[in-house]
Amino acid sequence: MRMKKNQQSQLELKRTKAACAKSARRHHQALGESLELQKHLRELTHRVLASQEAERAKISHELQDEVAQTLLGINVHLLALKKEARSGAVGLKNEITRTQQLVLRSAESVRKFARELELQQPT
Repeated sequence: MRMKKNQQSQLELKRTKAACAKSARRHHQALGESLELQKHLRELTHRVLASQEAERAKISHELQDEVAQTLLGINVHLLALKKEARSGAVGLKNEITRTQQLVLRSAESVRKFARELELQQPT
């Protein structure tokens, strides 16, 4: 009877060791998969951040170009106004109106780009 108990204990020990080895292999595999997923997540995060930064730079350049162009147009109109004011021309009122429209378009462009930036901000 003792012999049988000893054999059962030996068999149980072998099973336990096999189960531990199998569990260790699964744990090692899961750890490897986890590390790979973390690496992939870091890469994706980096790509997302780089994409967001590129989009912000693009919008910034567009805004700068648009506003600069409009401001140059306003400056040209103001020079024309100055010239017409000296000569007392009748078209002075029309030139002032056109200049005001340029200012309004510039302000609208700034608002439009600002809204686009707000929409792109993560929530």
